[in-house]
Amino acid sequence: MELNKALTGQRMDEWIQLFNVETVDDLKMLETMTKNPGIRTGNVKKI
Repeated sequence: MELNKALTGQRMDEWIQLFNVETVDDLKMLETMTKNPGIRTGNVKKI
């Protein structure tokens, strides 16, 4: 991934949001909003 390149597309935005999650509530909100199977409930390992 090029860091200076403008990213487009909802899936990429969702992954960026996932990496920026700070609370469990943020994670739950993202999981309910996405259709991305990699982020859906049960697929994200909670640390």
